[in-house]
Amino acid sequence: MSAPAHKRTRAALGDTHSSPVGSQSRIGAPLVREPRQSGGDCRVPVCRSRIIALSAGMSQTLEVRSARLAISRRSETRLVYYPPGLRQTRHEHSRAEISMVLAGSFRESQPASDFAVDAGRLTTRAAGAEHAVTFGVRGALILNLSVGSDEGVPKHIGWRSANLASVRRVLAHDPAEALWRLAKQSEPSGARIGSAPPWVRKARERLQCTPVSVAELAAEFGVHRAHLTRSFVSWFGETPSRYRRRIMAERALCAFLTGGSLAESAQAAEFADQAHMNRAIVELTGLAPGRLRRLLG
Repeated sequence: MSAPAHKRTRAALGDTHSSPVGSQSRIGAPLVREPRQSGGDCRVPVCRSRIIALSAGMSQTLEVRSARLAISRRSETRLVYYPPGLRQTRHEHSRAEISMVLAGSFRESQPASDFAVDAGRLTTRAAGAEHAVTFGVRGALILNLSVGSDEGVPKHIGWRSANLASVRRVLAHDPAEALWRLAKQSEPSGARIGSAPPWVRKARERLQCTPVSVAELAAEFGVHRAHLTRSFVSWFGETPSRYRRRIMAERALCAFLTGGSLAESAQAAEFADQAHMNRAIVELTGLAPGRLRRLLG
């Protein structure tokens, strides 16, 4: 998923663009121009883009942060952080895309569907496909590959589960090649959040609010811990303890990417200490907090 292109530039912020949130837009050329290089795929120095989204009727300014990781004549790979509450009304992209959600969540609306997306999901989107997006309370960190044509892009419409253990390989080696591989190998999502029994959905919502232990959560809902875990895995595809750790990591990620210190972010997300937070974020995104901050500015 790419950030919308914008017209006005603020020199004080470097490569920074401003536009009302929800404005109609079409994604075009990269936000940062670099010297042309001959040959095929090439690694390039990270290029950061800061996009200021001014919310209509509100004084709040939302900042989308983007770092270019790799570029070739046919594709571009970016790491993008979308802040909490950002809304993009219906728009389209001029290039086909493969995207992987590393952290956070959002709701996407297409002409024929409306669905929620969270960490560990992949999607492919054809060039020109219309969609609208509302980002969740912890924002979203997305690895995006845009390509010049739809040729060779998997035709599956919608989001599919991705193996989060592959995230480190995605970012540590060739992100473009890894995303292609993941898109072709991923299976349709097994999560059935909307169909889950009310008590299981409420247990999940409880973990979104407070990182209680699995034992406490089971006692709260009057079920055995093992039954809670089995039900959680059956309906949501992951254990409650892993989900709790992911939510805590996303909360910390949101905190330090929106201005908080690492120590403050660990405390806000209720980690025992900064070291625990660092490990959880590396597990979730494949990158240490310090590296993420350097990438995204």
